[in-house]
Amino acid sequence: MSDAAGPHSGEVTLADRLTTLSEVTTQLAKAPGLDALCRQAVELAITRLGFERMGIWFLDEDPDYVVGTYGVDESGKIRDERDKRLPYANARMASKVIASKAPLVRADDVMMPLGDEKRPVTRAVASMWDGDDVIGLVGVDNALRDEPITDDHLQILKLYATSLGHLCAMKKSEEALHVRSMAIESSINGIAFTDLEARITYVNREFLVLSGFERPEEIIGQLAPDFCAPPQDGWRIVDILRERGRMRGVVDVRRKDDTVLSVELIASMVTDEARNPVGMMASFVDVTDRLSAIRALQESEERFRDVLECSKDLVYRLDLRTGELVYLSPSVTSVLGFTADEMRELGVPALLDRAHPDDTHLFAVSVKEEGKPSIDVDSAGPVEYRWRHKNGCYIWLSASRTVSYDDDGQAVALTGSIRDITVHKEVDDALEQARDELERRVEERTAALRLSEQRYRALFEQAPNAIALVDVETGRLLAFNDRVPEFLGYTRDETAQLTVADIDATEALVDVWGYHKLIQGGHYRTFESQHRRKDGTVRDVLMSCSAVEVEGKPCIQAIWRDVTVEREAREQLRHSEARYRTLFEQAADAIVVVDPKTGGFVAFNERAFEQLGYTREEFSQLTLADIDVVETPDEARDHIERVLRDKTDWFETRHIRKDKVIRDVQVSCRVIRLGERDYPQSTWRDVTDAKRAQEKLRVSEERFRTVFNDGPFGMLVVSPRRVIERANAEACRMLGYGEDELVGMSTRALSHPSERDTHDRAAADLWAGTLPLVETEMLFLTKRGAHIAVRMVASIVRDDSGQALYGLAMLEDISGRKRAERTIADLQAKMIASSRLSLLGALASGIGHEINNPLTTISVAGERLQALSAAEDFTAEPVGHMAGIITRNAVRIGRIIRGLRHLARDGMSDPFVPAPVHLLVSDAVDLCQMRLHAHGIILDVAPVPEALEVECRSTQISQVLLNLLTNAHDAVEKLPTRWVKVDVEDEGDTVAMRVTDSGGGLPEDLRERITEPFFTTKAVGKGTGLGLSISRSITDEHNGVLDVDRRCKNTRFIVRLPKKQPPANGDQ
Repeated sequence: MSDAAGPHSGEVTLADRLTTLSEVTTQLAKAPGLDALCRQAVELAITRLGFERMGIWFLDEDPDYVVGTYGVDESGKIRDERDKRLPYANARMASKVIASKAPLVRADDVMMPLGDEKRPVTRAVASMWDGDDVIGLVGVDNALRDEPITDDHLQILKLYATSLGHLCAMKKSEEALHVRSMAIESSINGIAFTDLEARITYVNREFLVLSGFERPEEIIGQLAPDFCAPPQDGWRIVDILRERGRMRGVVDVRRKDDTVLSVELIASMVTDEARNPVGMMASFVDVTDRLSAIRALQESEERFRDVLECSKDLVYRLDLRTGELVYLSPSVTSVLGFTADEMRELGVPALLDRAHPDDTHLFAVSVKEEGKPSIDVDSAGPVEYRWRHKNGCYIWLSASRTVSYDDDGQAVALTGSIRDITVHKEVDDALEQARDELERRVEERTAALRLSEQRYRALFEQAPNAIALVDVETGRLLAFNDRVPEFLGYTRDETAQLTVADIDATEALVDVWGYHKLIQGGHYRTFESQHRRKDGTVRDVLMSCSAVEVEGKPCIQAIWRDVTVEREAREQLRHSEARYRTLFEQAADAIVVVDPKTGGFVAFNERAFEQLGYTREEFSQLTLADIDVVETPDEARDHIERVLRDKTDWFETRHIRKDKVIRDVQVSCRVIRLGERDYPQSTWRDVTDAKRAQEKLRVSEERFRTVFNDGPFGMLVVSPRRVIERANAEACRMLGYGEDELVGMSTRALSHPSERDTHDRAAADLWAGTLPLVETEMLFLTKRGAHIAVRMVASIVRDDSGQALYGLAMLEDISGRKRAERTIADLQAKMIASSRLSLLGALASGIGHEINNPLTTISVAGERLQALSAAEDFTAEPVGHMAGIITRNAVRIGRIIRGLRHLARDGMSDPFVPAPVHLLVSDAVDLCQMRLHAHGIILDVAPVPEALEVECRSTQISQVLLNLLTNAHDAVEKLPTRWVKVDVEDEGDTVAMRVTDSGGGLPEDLRERITEPFFTTKAVGKGTGLGLSISRSITDEHNGVLDVDRRCKNTRFIVRLPKKQPPANGDQ
């Protein structure tokens, strides 16, 4: 295998190969489809990347097979076997790639599945991935020149396979997107999209049909609410969408011809991936006929109600559960003689008793012992019976009844109608006589019909088509000729048992009675249908049906012949034409058929003249020479002849639009035959915008490469396997490695052992997408084993589907800053210690006096005890009193000493533990109350609940309170009114400790500066300016607040601390 990047190149470096690979990948991205992508990938691998042979295979579900093969066989020709499913000789290698997730496998003496190759050679195979799935393999070998495969070629092969995997997945996604677009365009609902201003940006074909327009250009850009009738309804819908995001209802829309349609509207906001609204979408269904049907139903119900009220028949409803007549129509009096109220007053038992004794068995309703009616369902049909009228005479009644049931199947109501048929019964005798006369005449007519039947049967049996007589009531074949069983594949006896439902495959004649009514009156109908034979096959037939009457029965005479072959041929032609027309007219690219003699356009789709800015009529008058700015007319004619000879062609050219703008165009040609002549059919794709985007991408990549290579920070490019793929010069300098040493290393290996668990957790969250960005400080190991402090910002670059492509980490050496921070922390600790010593010095005289007083008391009590022990009248009571005095004063001294110890300790490294608030206050107060008292300052300490606790470092909080008390002493020492107050408030999750003095508050300009380091309002030499600054730092470390109460008319400082400290970062 040659080391050249192309067939005429000299020796090149890996960087040159990577640059060429980037150019090849960019060129492949423009391939029009998956098939073209694979063929170009093989060609460019040989011509640009320096491979002698290459093959691409897509894996089948069975790893022992490949489906879709592209590559160069042992003769050096590119083969395309994309439709073949072949056994894969390298199945073991494919299984190894899939199982190990290895991007590259090198093997010897295996077969490449291209053509009839038999000779084993040395080769390498790389996997193509779509997300976490292997979709195919890319292989190279040295079969042509018998040269070794270099490591540079292996690296290029691995990157090339990765790019091909992404591009193949992208092409599949484009095909899926095209399918979805076609689904919207061909939807049976009208669909429209608008921008946020409600201007229409897209409509499908059904929307054009609903609105009466012919072309989308007539609608695009118009305001959607203007199509509503009135437009105010449309703007109301827009307001609802903006507020709620969705809307459904029925609205009136105005068509192009000013007619108004009622449509059912389903609309919603369209959002981007971040759920920000970018437009609106609406789906429309014409419901004009449905609304008309609803209105007609309502009018029908009104008419039925009017008919019911005006009917001469009595209509009633009986509740079987209560025995109550819940409804009686107004005709009750004219039929039965009773009013409705009289009927209800009589009740069901009394009404049943008025029936004629001979007719009581005809009633479906009887009365139970408890007086409630019961229903005999089997007897609830129509019945005629005699009933005693209110005037005492029996009348004949005809009753029809319907039983209503509840969900449990229990009869709950009886609804019926009653008609007075007394007059009809009186006419029965006359009808009986008329019936006898009619039967005599029928016999005479029957004899004449038999003679006519004989003549008809001769014609019936000898007809060349199948003829059958169908009973309208049963659907059976009453009569048929021999063609019927021959056509259906049955015997004559089997045919006699068939019905229309057994042979009609389309169910067009299942409702035989309805069809008979449709064609009666001497008319006949001819139509195409389908009949089902005995063997299950379905045949197309041409039927002719007419309504006849046989022996008093309504029948249908059906005549049919087999047209299956004729219909199939006609249907195939129709589908073929419709399929081609749809593809031609709805194609996203321009398609034209060129006259090879004139260069004019024999046929073209809508996209062709739209792409160039012409109308259909204007474009039909043009030739290739009018729009192509690259070829002269002679060159264009030669090109057409070459296409006719070679049958296909693909090239790029430039077209000039009607507005004189020149656009870059990709042209794909093939030859089609129309009639007796061959014509070139060309597909034009406008690639102007794509080329501009590619140029922008190239500039962006160049800019990133400059930032990456020359930036002041260390930068690493990491693969999804968390292995370094690239490192810039600053990263190499910082870590002490060369770039070739860093490439292939794990980022985990660079982190300090103590922080590798933290590194693994952060990396897992980052690659999984849980965190969009990681910014942290951690220790890294250099090549010499030294550790350096590094600030790292890392993120993941993903494709449009969210799949991780690679990670990017930016490193900044902060070792110097960390050393400075440690120095500052040491100085701060020293300042805090100095502040404590200063505070102790200020309190020294007061504390000495505070301790001296109880010591004097203890001394006096001791002398008193000695005197009592030497007295002859010694008693226990004075001794106990003296001992109590000694104990109380000793406790007082212990509290003062404990406070001094707290103040003397550093406390910065103490853990946060629960501490009683009353002890924190008392420790501070005990150290300074004597000093306050000595200067005539009244100290008021409010009681503090003993159960109240805060989680803190008690030593530091006592120091804060002591600082505030000392500042309060200094502030009021010279005032005429001198007092200091300490109180505590439980605020739920926090505790507020307040120190208030009799001062008049702090001026506004001092409040913001009072906690600044070295700022003081005291006289020179009396204050260091560190007390409040250190106190502020301590409360900040406790996640609390030290602030001045602006609402208090005196000077008040508040220390607000949480009762529970939040967990540290390491515990979260």
